[in-house]
Amino acid sequence: MIDVALAEKFIRKAANYTDYNINIMNEKGIIIASSDPARVGSFHEVAYQIISGDKDVVEVVSSDHFQGGRVGINMAVLMHRKKIGVLGITGDPEEIRSIAQILKMSMETMIEYEAQNRKNYLQQNLRTRFMDALLYQEEADSEGELTAVSTQLGYDPQLLRIPVLVEVDRPEEAYGLLEQLHRQSLLGAQDLGAVTRSNNILLFRSLRNQPFHEYKYALTTFLDTLSAHFAQQDVSCRYFVGTFQEKYRYYRNAFQHCRWLRQHCAERKGDLFFFYDFVGDYMRSIAPVYELNRIYAAVEGQMEEERKGPAVELIETLRRNNYNLNESSRELFIHKNTLIFRFNKIKDLFNVNPIQSTTDREFLDWFALYLKMNR
Repeated sequence: MIDVALAEKFIRKAANYTDYNINIMNEKGIIIASSDPARVGSFHEVAYQIISGDKDVVEVVSSDHFQGGRVGINMAVLMHRKKIGVLGITGDPEEIRSIAQILKMSMETMIEYEAQNRKNYLQQNLRTRFMDALLYQEEADSEGELTAVSTQLGYDPQLLRIPVLVEVDRPEEAYGLLEQLHRQSLLGAQDLGAVTRSNNILLFRSLRNQPFHEYKYALTTFLDTLSAHFAQQDVSCRYFVGTFQEKYRYYRNAFQHCRWLRQHCAERKGDLFFFYDFVGDYMRSIAPVYELNRIYAAVEGQMEEERKGPAVELIETLRRNNYNLNESSRELFIHKNTLIFRFNKIKDLFNVNPIQSTTDREFLDWFALYLKMNR
């Protein structure tokens, strides 16, 4: 079936190139668009015969034999080898045969183009709804429903994927940048991509049979390629790699891990961060405040108020540097002896030795988090 609006659009465009009268008939033989508006809505017998018969082309040399017909050429309009309408051109068949063929080809091309655009739009709309369900719905559709949609989109639901949040310095161009990655085949057919509500690019990179110990190398190689492409566009970015997932219902959690990592590493130097390097920090960040209060409230009373802030900074610095005194003193911009002096005060206050005892180290790490959360 030929869309009326599309038929009218074709007539208007064709009028710029020819003065011949053009009619477009639907599958019932009714004229739905014409260079002569008075003919719209009338029955065209030749068109009906073409639609219902075996002939694709009928040349009319006399208008006396057909209802609604005039001298000219009528040709079936095909889509996927199926007749969906008829294009008619008024005039001497000998004179208009060539232009009739060109107009028929032009119209079929236009119909195919519009159909493909609509298909792309519907698929893109489906892809957008699918990604929204994965990332933002707290109670996402069942795994079966998500799997059915992903299969319709051509995604393999069994693949292991890992999210990469790409923070670009020109967020207003995020949609265009993501489209470039697709067009230039920088993303695989099984890679999922979306632009987040904060205008960052989120990719779920598929990793076929990728051993865990090799994932950083594989992703770094992939992201180096993306960075080279972005650099050509004069775009700089930072990458935040989340957690492996193999079930759609956990993709939202993986996205949240990326967002947490981006916030946690906002002040850190570098442009590539992996969530699995910060699991301890993440677990501390979600520790219930009330539980820490029950554990450390009385312990806090043993420390003078003015010493709490410096103690938090010292303990967190030591933890980040695996209790390496040299590295910690450099990060704090103090002499090693000064650091040792301050550290010994904490050790003596609580009778702990976190350098030698992992139990004591955990005690101080969680105590520092408690103090930080209650400052």
